[in-house]
Parts: sequence; structure tokens; C-alpha cells
Amino acid sequence: MTRPHCLPGTRSLSSILALLLSGSLQFRLLGLYKLEVVRAVQTSKFQILIPQSLSKPGKGYDHRDALFGIPPYGGSIQQQVFYADTDLCDANNINAKGGYPQRSDGSAWQTPFILLVDRGGCSFVVKVRNAQRAGAAGVLIADDLCLCDRPDCKPETDEVCETREPLMADDGSGADVSIPSFLLFREDADQIKQALMNNQHVRAQMSFKVPAPGARVEYQLWTAPSDFVSRSLEQTFGLAAAALGDRASFQPHPYIYDGISAGCQTETGEDECFNLCLNDGGTVPLTQTMTCNPDHRELML
Repeated sequence: MTRPHCLPGTRSLSSILALLLSGSLQFRLLGLYKLEVVRAVQTSKFQILIPQSLSKPGKGYDHRDALFGIPPYGGSIQQQVFYADTDLCDANNINAKGGYPQRSDGSAWQTPFILLVDRGGCSFVVKVRNAQRAGAAGVLIADDLCLCDRPDCKPETDEVCETREPLMADDGSGADVSIPSFLLFREDADQIKQALMNNQHVRAQMSFKVPAPGARVEYQLWTAPSDFVSRSLEQTFGLAAAALGDRASFQPHPYIYDGISAGCQTETGEDECFNLCLNDGGTVPLTQTMTCNPDHRELML
């Protein structure tokens, strides 16, 4: 039986498209069933400036960029770091006068600042959004587990390590987040947290390079006909694309997934996803020409 290859429902592309254009994230389609995330050369940098004992010369701290927010490409954010003593999951329970380093006058976090927050309790987007509302210019998420394959990963006796690198993905609601955020590995975050809890002044820099792939701009769009988030871009970008001419390279990618795993095909072979599926419930091979609806035509193009 031929598997139906289906196009997904609405997806938020604003933050992912920004990262694709920056070169910090790429996707590659393997065959017909697998979508692979490929991390390109990282264009951001995180460094501790004060205290100097925490500074890492050269490339700075290893970290991962969030797939949401709007980084100031070509610029940097250099501010004091505060460590929140809550998980920042409740927008109505953010104590800007708490956390570390402690202030003897009971003052709140002085804006703008970079906020360090522990991972867990809610999505990355919720944490960063609440930090943004509290006045943060950038956010650092401290991982609560270390990666098993890292040489400096030494879990406590009753802890486990994580086998896969976490991804700071958009939960679908991150369109209103406008500040950048990084995920720090536990062993690095622990050192920074310890300094802050010892009431040391910590100043950090989040910097973002503009990648230069050569004499032309290279961009890709991952979308589907049912994705209305990118529809306005697809309808209006024609003039800009024509003006760029050979100074730009554009490659569209339709997003495909396994229809059987998504429950699009019944036990009797009927297609329950209608025009989202390419082969009508598993009866039409993908190699045949399909012009019966826009979904099929866009994929074939």
C-alpha cells in the first residue's frame, strides 16, 4: 500500500523564516518521509564580560539560539545579568525585586537587562514573553539537565542526562516575542548562576553577525498550501524577488509528512484528510502527474 504524503495545517513561520534568512538554521528533506533539521554555522555569540573569570576567550559560550524572537542582526546586546528566582511561567507572579544579585535597596531589575531563567515548568516562549514584559532585552535559559555526550556532563546520583540536544522551538504563539534568547548548557549556566547567587555583578554580551554567503542572498521558504501565515509573503514578494535578480537565490520547499501516522487513512483505505493528501488515500503513486487541486500542483512545482 502506498503511503499518503500529507501537507500540514497552519504553521507559524515568522520566526523560523527569520532564522532561515540568517543562515542559523536550515532544513533538509530526506526522501519522502523524513524532515531533518540541520544547524548551520552559528552566527551569534554569547560572552561574559564581567567578571573576567567567567569570560571564555575566542568563540565564547556554546549555546543554542531560539527559533522565535527578533535578534538584532549586525548588532549586540550588552547588559547586566539578573537571575530570576521563579520559573517565570506565571505572568501575574513575576517578582522583579527578587532574584539575584540581591539589591539592598529592594529595587527592581533595572531595565534594560539580560535575564537568566531556569528551564522547566512551561514552554520557552512563555518564559521569554514574560521576561520581555518585565523589561528584559534578552533572555538566557539555563538547561536543567546536561547532555550525555558532553565530556563535562556529570549528573548527580539521582539524576539522568539527556540524550538529545534540546531545541528552543516556537510553541505556536511566539509571534509577539521581539527579544532574542539563548539556551545555555547546564554546566555553563551553573557557573553563571553561582556567581549571581553570590551577589556578584555579571555583565554579558549577546552579539549577532550578519552572515555573508558571498555576493548574493540565499533564502528558502518551507511552507504548505494550507499555511495561511506565509500566504501574504507568497502573494507580495514577487516584485522584490524580481528586483533581486541573480543577486539572490530562492528555493521553496513544500512540507511533507506521513499521512498514515497522522491518521489520514482509514482501515479500509479511505482518505480522511481530503485535499491535503497527495495520493487519494494511498491509491495514486507520487510519481504520477497530479493537477486536480492546488495542493498537488504546488508540490509538483
